[in-house]
Amino acid sequence: VQTCALPICRMIDAVAVYNCFDRFNFLSDQLLDEFVPRPVNWLLKHLGVPLASAQVGTNLDRFSPITAAHHLWPRPLLVIQGLDDPMIPFARGEALFDDALQPKFSDWIDLSGGIDVLRNRPAAREVQEFFDSAASVL
Repeated sequence: VQTCALPICRMIDAVAVYNCFDRFNFLSDQLLDEFVPRPVNWLLKHLGVPLASAQVGTNLDRFSPITAAHHLWPRPLLVIQGLDDPMIPFARGEALFDDALQPKFSDWIDLSGGIDVLRNRPAAREVQEFFDSAASVL
C-alpha cells in the first residue's frame, strides 16, 4: 500500500463518507445500464463521460475513491450508506467498505440515501463520535 506523501495528508486524522462509491467507472456503467436505454447509454459511456472528464479536468473513468482511501491509510474510514439510494447503489458503497483497509467502520442506514441520510441524526452522532475517537485509533 502506498500512503499519501502530500503534507495535507498528515493533517487528516480520519475520513467519513456518505453515500460514496468504490470506482466511478463501475458506478457509471451500472447507472447507465440500469436507467438509460440503448443505444443512448453507449453514447453516454463513450462520448458523455469523456466530455465530462474534459470539463472537470481529469479522467473520470480512473476516479477511484477506494484508491484514495488506500492512500490515506492508516487513517480510519467510516462509510455511511443508504440501503435504498437511487443514485449510488448500495453495492457500490459496500464495495468501497469491503475493499478499504483497516481500520474501517460502516453504518448501513435503512433510508433512500441522498438528503435523507445526510439529515439522519443518529448517523450524524455516529460521525461525531467517530471523529472524536479517531485519534485513539491511530
